[in-house]
Amino acid sequence: MTVDCAPEPASQCFAPTTSSHRLLQWLDKIQFIGGAGESCSHITEGFSTALQVFDDFTALRENTASNIMAKTTKHCILICNSPPYSVQTLESQTYSGLKIDRLAALMSERNINFSIFSPRKMSFLYKLYEESGGDLPQALNKNFAKDKRHLVLLRGFNLQERPLSPQLGSQSNVNVEQKTSQNSPMSQIQGIKRSLSPGPGIQSVTIGSTAPNVTSISMSTPHPTGMMTRLPHPTAANTNIPSPFPARKTPT
Repeated sequence: MTVDCAPEPASQCFAPTTSSHRLLQWLDKIQFIGGAGESCSHITEGFSTALQVFDDFTALRENTASNIMAKTTKHCILICNSPPYSVQTLESQTYSGLKIDRLAALMSERNINFSIFSPRKMSFLYKLYEESGGDLPQALNKNFAKDKRHLVLLRGFNLQERPLSPQLGSQSNVNVEQKTSQNSPMSQIQGIKRSLSPGPGIQSVTIGSTAPNVTSISMSTPHPTGMMTRLPHPTAANTNIPSPFPARKTPT
């Protein structure tokens, strides 16, 4: 919640339950609206309220057998889309005056599994996850988000794992390029040696393969001087050819 929730408290609690179905119904009823244009939210107040709830559960279980306390697993999930206000907590009497970094350290000291769900990847959430006892390098090796823009950092449990985004220059891209080159038209004519009919200026053309995915084309062209031939010189005109017309007699 943000400052527009006033005069209502910044955090709210529901009665404890052992029904997972009821827990999912509570999550579905959360309305991510409002904000009044604020860029921060009351995450600090939410942390103090969560720690107070864990303290109340501990007080309730003190009246039971001690072995139940040893087997208890604690989880805290933060669902947010903005960083916290840089203020101290005010609503909790036990944790009043503490900031977010100190509250996160208390999460780690009390072995509370802290997880984060966010539609954005913010640097503050990575730092908050580490301060709460999470192993950030190990969490980043697994992807549980359907959308690559979302951030899911889990601790103490797992969800359906999604494939990581492919990196540039990976082996998969190289295999795709090799498969594409093998299906190209030029790869289908590798190893075929074909001799074409010689024409003017070209003696022969040979197409073959010297290495995988490499096609060599060799052309043999005769020297330009070999294409020139010497023409015979014109002979002198023959003047002894008889004329088809009779010679005209000159009168005497």
